[in-house]
Amino acid sequence: MVLGFNPSAFQFEPTTSLTGDFPTTGFESGLLYCQAYSIINVSLVCSVNCKLIVRQSPTQADEDRTLLYETNITADNYFFKRFQVKGSFYMIEVQNTTSTLGKITLSSSQSLNTNFSASTFLNSRMTIDEDTSLMRVGNDYHNDLIRGMHFDFRKINIQGIVDSRTITIPTSEFTIGLETNFTFNTTGVVTNLQITGANDNQPAGTGARTIEIDGILDTGVRDTSTYDVNTGTGGLGLNFLAINRATIKTAGSLHHNEGVINIQESGSNVTIARILATENVSHQAIFKVASNKQLILRDINIAGYSPAGTLRVIEIDTANNLEYSLGDFKITTNYTQLSYNLDGLIPSNNVVKVNFIPDTPTITGDVLINVNVNGIECPLINSYPNNTLGS
Repeated sequence: MVLGFNPSAFQFEPTTSLTGDFPTTGFESGLLYCQAYSIINVSLVCSVNCKLIVRQSPTQADEDRTLLYETNITADNYFFKRFQVKGSFYMIEVQNTTSTLGKITLSSSQSLNTNFSASTFLNSRMTIDEDTSLMRVGNDYHNDLIRGMHFDFRKINIQGIVDSRTITIPTSEFTIGLETNFTFNTTGVVTNLQITGANDNQPAGTGARTIEIDGILDTGVRDTSTYDVNTGTGGLGLNFLAINRATIKTAGSLHHNEGVINIQESGSNVTIARILATENVSHQAIFKVASNKQLILRDINIAGYSPAGTLRVIEIDTANNLEYSLGDFKITTNYTQLSYNLDGLIPSNNVVKVNFIPDTPTITGDVLINVNVNGIECPLINSYPNNTLGS
């Protein structure tokens, strides 16, 4: 099959082109009609330093000419540029900026091609007069993540709150939002739901009636299940390795949970997630990555005060049960507010938590600490053929 070429879609212009000797007086074409085309193509190489000038005009009168583009070109440097047609006529001038006769190859053409691209290499510098395309971005990527508009990507907020008005502050290292230091159970745990509020009951209680538990099962996958709330302790019937968030989904006339709701390991009764009375959502600073995901940590925001201690961001390598510090932040009795870029990648199956480490075993005074770790949950990098970095 022979591909056809439409000559009317491209027009070489000899009157705005020059090949051969380049006099010291330079070169100037006359005004050339170009309104039937979309793009003007200009290429130039000259053996001496020169200056390229492109002018446009709505008429063929010289007095109506206006400057479209100009640039100095060093000897023997190749120049090429596309210009969008903005007038009915255009002309090209090349000034000899030396007093020396030279050689020149100037080529000018017109085309109907509307692909006005600005191709370059990834490691190339962009000059101020590069061809560009104007793009108006009507959305924001991070806002779209929050809105759930990117399939398989999710905005993650690891929120933790500790308040001495609602819990007894531990005297040793603990995970924000809990009263103990969260440790990873490698074998999976059977979790219990402990309801302390007398009116947190399904179907007619005035407090919480149903709860959604968002966590990672012992299979490594994420599970979001909703359970009826009933006073007392009952099993969930699933093996959770970690609870990322628990949320009250329906409630009676109180519009919130009346009492504390704990999600605990069976047998040990260690709390791995907690909803404090009236809060409707858990605030433990823990997040476990599913086996088919990765977590990009972006930043941490901290606000609060406490008797002297250190706030520590920790990654747990669950395969080897090792903990790594990702950042330490001093908290004092003076109100502290700070943001810090973490910019890290948490692999699948690993855990992120935020702990508070008191300076002394005796804590006296008020404690109120809010932490929020921002991240993006994303799928694993695929292993399709020809998708290897550096190949």
